[in-house]
Amino acid sequence: NDAKITNAFVYISYNWDDPKVNGSLLNITFNGKTVDYTSHYRDQSNLGSYGQYGYGIFIYDVSNLIQNGNNTLILNKRKSVSIYPSTLIYLYNKTNSNILKTVYIANGADLLSNSNNKADRIVNSTYTLNTNSKDLNDAKLYVFASGAQAGEGNIIFNSEEDVDVWNGTSSTTDIYSKDITKTIKDSNKISFVATGSTILALQQIIVTSTNITKPTPVTPPSNTTNNTTPATPSTSATPSTSAKTTTSKTKVTLTTAKTTTVSKKAKKLVLSTKLKVNKKISKGKKVTFIVNGKKYKVKTNKKGVAKLTLKKSALKKILKKAKVGKKIKYQIVYGKQKITRYLKIKK
Repeated sequence: NDAKITNAFVYISYNWDDPKVNGSLLNITFNGKTVDYTSHYRDQSNLGSYGQYGYGIFIYDVSNLIQNGNNTLILNKRKSVSIYPSTLIYLYNKTNSNILKTVYIANGADLLSNSNNKADRIVNSTYTLNTNSKDLNDAKLYVFASGAQAGEGNIIFNSEEDVDVWNGTSSTTDIYSKDITKTIKDSNKISFVATGSTILALQQIIVTSTNITKPTPVTPPSNTTNNTTPATPSTSATPSTSAKTTTSKTKVTLTTAKTTTVSKKAKKLVLSTKLKVNKKISKGKKVTFIVNGKKYKVKTNKKGVAKLTLKKSALKKILKKAKVGKKIKYQIVYGKQKITRYLKIKK
């Protein structure tokens, strides 16, 4: 009740658009009013028989039509295309708020796939998003993708890579979010990395939060008189009471082989660790692997195991200058717990 919507946008992504069929793709109404798109992004692979079909996204500005409560979107397809679930993003002002949130949006659509990557290059799409990173309370990153299934993609933010972040299906639109308060810069690089079949990389949003400094009201001086009463200092003080607090210690255990042997010619390397907190298996937690100076964040599975898979392109950078018989140091981190392990190079 104390907020007012200022901007609102509908995002509709699609696939399987045959350019040989004439006509526009969509006709939509929002709360009974016909709306034309303000932006359209499209991509296609041009590889094989599937390459002739387009993937993309339409963006509609519904700022003047949105209302509190229920809103109705009606979509009619004018061509034989497949539509992913739509997304509504709205911004609002909150009365008397002491917090200012700044929203940075990079729109786009990029079709990525690692399925036919014969050259074994890294398949990615990188965007640069400029922000003001000074004096922030916090900062959050939100990344959208359609057709994003498990095992199909990583996200890199300012050189920090989060591995296997998606958990959707071939017909869903999904969002990945993370706290970037400690890693945000004035110029930020966001990369979608395809590790499996087709994924449609979409908009990225950074939201920063800062305090609003309100001017202190000035009280005008009161009329002065000759009879002034000085303030009387208090002679009785109430002693402070201290409560005895106890803190429970959290014991974190990361179990990993001290040395992992890897061939100089290896095309893939799997590193893993088992996480236990207070002797209990800890699932769904992010563990960080630091290999060759690069950070990779991986979630633990239901058995508490986090697995990092480094494929040929990434592994090549690590092994390029390594000598047979020597060891390469890497680290695994969870919270304040950090362990050091080694890769032993063989022929």
